[in-house]
Amino acid sequence: MKWLKNIFVKNIFIKILALILAVFTYLYIHREDIQEKMIKDVEIRIVGLKSGWRVVDKSMDTIDLIISGSRQKVALRNNRNIFVELPFDDIDYALKGDRFDKKFMISETLVRGLSYDIKLKFSKKEPPSVRVEAALYTTRKLNVKLDIRGKPAPGYTVKWKRFSPTIVNVTGPEYILKYEESIPTNPIPIEGKRSVTDLDVGVNVEYLKESKGVVFECNSKVYVNIGIRPLPEERKFKEVPVRILKHQNKIWRIKTEPAAIDVSVVGDADELKDVKKTFIKAYIDADDLPGPGTGIKMGVKFFISGPWESLRIKEDATVSVDVTVIEEKGK
Repeated sequence: MKWLKNIFVKNIFIKILALILAVFTYLYIHREDIQEKMIKDVEIRIVGLKSGWRVVDKSMDTIDLIISGSRQKVALRNNRNIFVELPFDDIDYALKGDRFDKKFMISETLVRGLSYDIKLKFSKKEPPSVRVEAALYTTRKLNVKLDIRGKPAPGYTVKWKRFSPTIVNVTGPEYILKYEESIPTNPIPIEGKRSVTDLDVGVNVEYLKESKGVVFECNSKVYVNIGIRPLPEERKFKEVPVRILKHQNKIWRIKTEPAAIDVSVVGDADELKDVKKTFIKAYIDADDLPGPGTGIKMGVKFFISGPWESLRIKEDATVSVDVTVIEEKGK
């Protein structure tokens, strides 16, 4: 047993020193095996949000994390296998109305993809935080407004604006849509145009946004028809005869002064050039006369025959009418 005793006792100080060196060597090697790594753009995910609710604002979409652990395991971690989960399954939605926000402090319990021997490290004393705002979504009917940009070419004007549908369904946050009555279309450019414009446009949901995270949905297209026509021009027709209608039913002699009048017609130049004097009917209705008399003032009525869309008589005209009773023969 003496040889066994010598193993422990002989050169005891050298052996103690060797043990100390071995321990320090082990600790040094172990320390060198621990590595820190920054993983950039780690995705932040939302889980457990109740149906009908959506995230409308988030203080950050990704976060940079520092992890610490064995060199081999740390090297395998990246922003494809590590992500942050923010749980919303513990919210009492009945008390939240139509929107609420919640603040999360980032910790190891919220980070997925770590293992027991990989830890989070923070560059500051306090861990980073993420603020998330959620809102109740709804669908509402809104009136459509045309968003027309620019002016037609010189000498032209917008004569009509037609569009369909006039009401669309828009899905978005309840707290915004409940105050909205209408929504504009996407811009409709008419700068320098000289003819009718036909196009299909969507509605401008960006108009309703108050933050970048808010999403509105409307799949409707609006058919738009904008009539662009030349500005009205004027053409004068001289000596248009004033006719008397229904005088056959009267035993009167009816005479107007003047018997013919000058008439100014206003409308599109393309239509005006095709109008003839014979197309213009100026008349008075004998049924409107009060009876025999002289100097009766009567307003002239007009009619322009033809398939015109824009033509009209520029001004009113008045004539003086003399009415006398026709003498019957034999009296």
